[in-house]
Amino acid sequence: MSKKPETRFSVNIHPQQLLWQSTWSFFETMAVHKEQLQIELTEHPVRIQQESFDLSSALAKIKAYGYVIAVDDIGCGQNTLSLVFANLASVDCLKFSLLPFIQLDEEIGFSFLACWLKVAQKYQLELIVEGIENREKMVQLLEMGVHLQQGYLWSKGERL
Repeated sequence: MSKKPETRFSVNIHPQQLLWQSTWSFFETMAVHKEQLQIELTEHPVRIQQESFDLSSALAKIKAYGYVIAVDDIGCGQNTLSLVFANLASVDCLKFSLLPFIQLDEEIGFSFLACWLKVAQKYQLELIVEGIENREKMVQLLEMGVHLQQGYLWSKGERL
């Protein structure tokens, strides 16, 4: 991380990992780099519930370390509007993927996106749209006011 101090890294966390002590040790150890790390909560549900586990409390604890928290693939799996509203104090960023709509109806995908954009604006959250693979989508998003975009148009994954 010290080799690329200007770079922001995203770390996807499956909610199940929040039940493991090693995950909390990671958060504690990496807190010195919190300005460079964004923790992304994936859309997967916790499969093995512990009676004492509360996702909202876990997100608040991550936030207390000083990390930026993103809800990945909003609108998919457990990452619903209810989850976002229940955790507004902890969430900084929403990530919306256009990829599920490629096989369906892209117009409907952009309608969903417009709603999430309103939520992000109202609650001062960053909104990143994933799945940008051509200039046409990029321009369409810019016209909607979406300036944070991610996808193969911008860059393929890099090995660090």
